[in-house]
Amino acid sequence: MRKRVLVLIMALIAVLALLPVSAQEATPTPGIGIRPVNPTPTPQPPVVTPIGPGEARTIRGTPVAPREFTPPPTLDDLFAAYPDLQPYIEELEGALVEDIDFSLLYERIVTIFEEQGGTGLAVFLTDSGIMEKLGLPLSYLDLLTEYDETGLAGVEELALARGIINDFNELVGYLAIDDEANVPQVTDALIGLGVTVYDYLQNTGELEIGVPLDILAQYQTPGTLIEYLVTVANVPHVVGFRGPIGSLPTDFNLQIDSVNGDYVNTDDWNKSGFTGEGIRIGVLDVGGFAGIATQIQAGELPRSVVGNYDLDDLEFTPSDHGTACAIVIHRVVPDAELFVAYYDGTDSAFLDALEFFADNDVDIVSYSGGSSVGPRDGTWGQAVWVNEFVRDTGTLWVNSAGNEALAHSMWYFNPGDDGWHDFGNGEYWMPFMANGFFTMIALNWNGNWEGSEETFFRFTIQDEAGNEVAFASEPKSGRRNDFPFQFTAFETEPGATYYLAIQGGRGATTDHILDIFTTRAYVADWANVPTYSVSIPGDAASALTVAATGRESDRLEDYSSEGPRMDNDNKPDIAAPTGEQLPGYEDSFGFNGTSGSAPLVAAAAALVMQAYPDMTQEEVKAFLIENARDLGENGFDPLFGHGQLEMPAPDVTGSRGAFEPRSSGSDAAATLLDANVQFGVKSQGQLGTQVTLSFQVDNMLDKDIAAVIIFTDGNGDALEAADGDYELFGTIGTGEIFTVLYDSSVFSDVVLFIPNGVFANVPRGTTLSYQLAIIDLTDTDNLNFLYMSDPITVETS
Repeated sequence: MRKRVLVLIMALIAVLALLPVSAQEATPTPGIGIRPVNPTPTPQPPVVTPIGPGEARTIRGTPVAPREFTPPPTLDDLFAAYPDLQPYIEELEGALVEDIDFSLLYERIVTIFEEQGGTGLAVFLTDSGIMEKLGLPLSYLDLLTEYDETGLAGVEELALARGIINDFNELVGYLAIDDEANVPQVTDALIGLGVTVYDYLQNTGELEIGVPLDILAQYQTPGTLIEYLVTVANVPHVVGFRGPIGSLPTDFNLQIDSVNGDYVNTDDWNKSGFTGEGIRIGVLDVGGFAGIATQIQAGELPRSVVGNYDLDDLEFTPSDHGTACAIVIHRVVPDAELFVAYYDGTDSAFLDALEFFADNDVDIVSYSGGSSVGPRDGTWGQAVWVNEFVRDTGTLWVNSAGNEALAHSMWYFNPGDDGWHDFGNGEYWMPFMANGFFTMIALNWNGNWEGSEETFFRFTIQDEAGNEVAFASEPKSGRRNDFPFQFTAFETEPGATYYLAIQGGRGATTDHILDIFTTRAYVADWANVPTYSVSIPGDAASALTVAATGRESDRLEDYSSEGPRMDNDNKPDIAAPTGEQLPGYEDSFGFNGTSGSAPLVAAAAALVMQAYPDMTQEEVKAFLIENARDLGENGFDPLFGHGQLEMPAPDVTGSRGAFEPRSSGSDAAATLLDANVQFGVKSQGQLGTQVTLSFQVDNMLDKDIAAVIIFTDGNGDALEAADGDYELFGTIGTGEIFTVLYDSSVFSDVVLFIPNGVFANVPRGTTLSYQLAIIDLTDTDNLNFLYMSDPITVETS
């Protein structure tokens, strides 16, 4: 890809007359940021209409009987049931952690768990402040009751079901560190305790750790085990301890239609000699590549497949989901080189997979997976790393949109009895029906995704018999890695109905939006909100995000996650058919879900890259979008994106074929197609401003252009940059340089990022403005501005 990062245009060009060079003088101010003067109102997702008296209660048409709600006990209820409990808690409040009798504490835990259930235990530990004092995730402490009953094997099974164990038989955790400079000291202390230390995650300021089950086995009683875990949580400079967030492959168990790549015209490209030769495609998967060696032997995959683990080891990973994705790609581009990377759901493993792809210079990454935990606006979790990876490597990232349209619900918090959410007319339970053997439940709310969240919600889940089967009640007390979500995973019986209830605690108000996902399940019809259901990292601005359609049909599959993003920006980008018949998926459903549609788009992109080897990844995306068959509303819509994948007739001459410009003229010109500016985005450990823009350039063949953002003060005067790498025309700015390869070129989702620290010399409360520009760099002495936006006012904060 002929793209290179623009660091200093100032080295190439004279000062622009539009921007005076006099830098204002100011005292450096740490921790400064940028914010809009008139911020866009927070998106207001649709509010579900509560079910009315006598209305049918169904899940996909199946009747569900209403249920009476008996709230779990409050802390006062527990004090009444156990008269010595309140004095015990008061005694713990004044005790040092090292002086706590953990054996006695464990006796209390077992008694309350057995008599009051998991939510009762959570009330005891969370509402009393014990969990905050110990510093442990509640999901760790709850494992100890299993340890007491079934031993280490039971802990392993339960941890696996909850997604809090990695492939090395270690309990996964994330420790917030007070300062990155203290990471070596913390690492040494943890290693001394037998803990495995993985990556330091700059975006969240956390250290990923693994607590080996073999270490836990050395402790003979639950009391001594609690003491050990508390020691880990209270290593000096550790200021927060949380469990992991689950990621799932985006497969699906119920599909009506079946389709293969022939329906999008890729076969005509193959007949014309385009087979993916010379293109390197990475396949990332959190499910696994089971059977991959077998499928290579069967000829379903090329013998040249390279894995991030030995193929014989990948053969025995948990699922064949990634193998199926790779076969979809190979059937369309049989001569493309395939690089497969399995990761176990942990952040460190995800980053290792990205490094594997970068080391092997892949041109495309296909990922049919994601997570429902997060703000889903492209600023958090894996989305941040995907944006950085695309920016640094020029790789095209293709991601499934997710299969959560029928699994998603949204409500404004409506407190009823004891703060439990009333879904309307006294309905405290939201039913959902499992469609698999394993279900993840995520509750997000509109809090602080930068950490230090203090508002608290919890939830509990019961089966049809009224037995509690899962709960989530991690404390939110303002620690650095307290984020606004609760999450759990548990084993389910396909077709069985379960019931979710949510309680608001400290800080919960009616302005809070409860954002609920029941992954691998269907929520009640009356509670279903298909919109805003695209998962992470499908929300990444740089990802080509793919929805799913059925065979020979213009219908969006009803499970396919719908946009927009939570900030109302456009997602998904495109739709594609799914349901191909593959080894292991020969039934009438085929390999389905957006898991099947995303690799088909990745394979189509490989055909385009082979046909037009000088295209950038932005231009390949634009090619696919320009040729998509518009479905749904005219133009972009949040169901199909820009339309269904449909390859034009192949052009063997190497010209642009059916890729026609939106507009052109006799002179060089640039047209801004789309722009999105986000403030307070974290990238590579720094907060800053991120700009995502798409634009078209005409009549600039073989010439260099720059896409830039430039900041000035309220009078249009230059600003002194605290970092010279972010200085353009003598003021604060940044951008990227591109070489234009065609008479009409479209650049999609170009991401520019400028850290807040660059504004350290600008006083807080200063009114600024920024402008976006596309610049012709042909004559550096006489720059030609092909496009420049009007100034937009912001201020330092």
